[in-house]
Amino acid sequence: MKLIAGLPTEKIDHMVDKFKSAVHALQARVVATRRDNEIKLNSKTEFQQILEESLTKLSNGTSTVEESLARYPEHANELRPLLRTVYFLNFSRDEKPTTVFQAPRRASVVQYLQSLVSLPRSMPLVWRTSVVFAALAIAVLVTGTANAQSA
Repeated sequence: MKLIAGLPTEKIDHMVDKFKSAVHALQARVVATRRDNEIKLNSKTEFQQILEESLTKLSNGTSTVEESLARYPEHANELRPLLRTVYFLNFSRDEKPTTVFQAPRRASVVQYLQSLVSLPRSMPLVWRTSVVFAALAIAVLVTGTANAQSA
């Protein structure tokens, strides 16, 4: 969850119902396992193909985590944490925050946005007059040039 989805450790330990130190140990073990197995990222290995197939079936709902593990028992130890992570992430996607949680957050966001809104500034009279005269000068120049060309 941390390496793939970038979730903070506090959220991970809450999701998997483990202590923060246990989550850190699991993360270190995953990194060490990956380093020991030396999966080549440049070419698709058998494990990567199995993982892609399992993830596709899991996301389509045509297979469960346990069915994928039973289908590939030789890779079950490596597949289990990855498939469970995807399962938890897909499961949590449907979660909606409660109104008790939303109300204070919404109020603080609205207050922040209102502090950013600035009053419209009116253009000073000198600038408005300058813009009008510049527009008139351009209009006279264009129409004068058009009249000169048609003569």
